[in-house]
Amino acid sequence: IEVVREQTSKQMKQQYNQLERTLACFKQATTVFCSMFNESQLARNYFSKRQLSSESIDMFGLGYCGSSKQLLEALKDLNVPEADLVSSGLFSNNQQDMYCRFQHRVIFPIADYQSRVVGFGARILDPTSSAAKYVNSEESKLFNKRKLLYGLSYAKQSIKQQKCVLLVEGYMDVIMCSQYGFQNVVACMGTSLTLDQVQLIKRLTDSVVIMFDNDKAGQSATKRSIEILLQENMT
Repeated sequence: IEVVREQTSKQMKQQYNQLERTLACFKQATTVFCSMFNESQLARNYFSKRQLSSESIDMFGLGYCGSSKQLLEALKDLNVPEADLVSSGLFSNNQQDMYCRFQHRVIFPIADYQSRVVGFGARILDPTSSAAKYVNSEESKLFNKRKLLYGLSYAKQSIKQQKCVLLVEGYMDVIMCSQYGFQNVVACMGTSLTLDQVQLIKRLTDSVVIMFDNDKAGQSATKRSIEILLQENMT
């Protein structure tokens, strides 16, 4: 085989370096979120009420985001450049202040097939708040919900062993199933299974058990998912 070596353009190198800096930023942020969780009685109480074990919290790297100011100071202490915090989408410039959309929420790090944290999901804890219950990282080259399955990096080995995957809707569904011994479980982070997500599953198995919520939206999503899976010759 003749190896053809292509010269990488300056622009491609810059894009690659930017992605690497973003991944490094998310890795540091995950560490800070875990630290903030240990210091937050509110966050610990929430997961306790949801009956999550400390082992599950540690395994999935769950965390908590305090105020934007607290997060900014903690990341600066870890020498993360402010420019990277903005370019990664973790912070946005709100007039003169740096603002993080995840503040005052519990954090669910989202990893890709290679087990790299590429974004975050976050749930608000204040039941009286009018803000959205869940928010995610902004769409980017690294974070595209249509091309990700929550929990896949933890479930890969079990899916291969069981020759089957359990498909659920959300973060907590994955964690609770895992906590009770069902390790071959992933979530499509919503109720719309995509072709890209099916292709990820096909790398590991062609057998899927759909376990969406038993409400009207979940039932409709189950029917749509079955159609997509059958089109791809899945069982």
